Amino acid sequence: MTARRKTRKKRVRKNLVRGKRNIFFTVLAIFIFSFFIFFFLNQKYWVSKGKMFLVSMEKEGSVTVSVFDVSGERVTNINFPADTQVSSARQYGSWKFKNLEKLAEDEGVGGKLIAETLRYDFSLPVFIWAKGAGFGFGSDNFVSKLKASLSFYKTNLSFYDKIRLGLFSFGISGFERENIDLSQNYLRKQKLIDGTYGYVGVGDMPAYIYALFADTDFSQNPVRVKVVSKSARDIDNRVVKVIEVMGAKVASIEDIESENLDCTVYGDKDFARKLADVFGCEKIKPPKEGFDLEFEYGEDFAKRF
Repeated sequence: MTARRKTRKKRVRKNLVRGKRNIFFTVLAIFIFSFFIFFFLNQKYWVSKGKMFLVSMEKEGSVTVSVFDVSGERVTNINFPADTQVSSARQYGSWKFKNLEKLAEDEGVGGKLIAETLRYDFSLPVFIWAKGAGFGFGSDNFVSKLKASLSFYKTNLSFYDKIRLGLFSFGISGFERENIDLSQNYLRKQKLIDGTYGYVGVGDMPAYIYALFADTDFSQNPVRVKVVSKSARDIDNRVVKVIEVMGAKVASIEDIESENLDCTVYGDKDFARKLADVFGCEKIKPPKEGFDLEFEYGEDFAKRF
């Protein structure tokens, strides 16, 4: 074989190696780019200021509502025992929290039924939920926070939300974390309808707990809301209570002929989005004259409320 042919073969081999290397790095670059695009565009609920609320359900059936005050750099955990009897959302009747989760699975509703029930029975404006390891975001345990951030479990949080929430939680010290056991200051232990003993809520929650859920945008910029009911089911008072716990002011309630509708929010996009998220409304429309926000709901909404 001549020297020229040997040189040509080496050049071809070198080009092949270089070509394979270029393909590898190109694929790697596309993967990394795609990952970061997915990560940064997959934000659903994380807030860079204000507050974020998470309902977490542990294996034994207890429920915790964690208030992440991003602006104030504090975490408050509100704990409901597993034997707390509640009036379920979606008209399922009275259940203990530890049994309501099994009902949700049987009905195909999933973890959101717990959040909806906290909204319906306790007027808490919550809609983000997590099962299992998700409770770790409110914990002061390093391993629990790590599992909440990186492990897989049922939740409506996105991957981006979990990472950002985890980073925030890691930055909170013990002095900035408070645990409130409602069995000590609000829930009363008594005999329940199934003959066992458990806890029931007595009246409204303490005002200082409701104050944790006030939206700073609503409280700093007084928001007047009109509620329009197109349902025969009498849930106006419950709907109004949730809105007012958020910090807005319901200035008008109008009941008109019922229609098979879900719910629609009319108003400024940012304010309307917050109200729509809490009540699970898909439709947001431009504001009407006279009020900052208008919340309209029909029979379909009433069935799932």
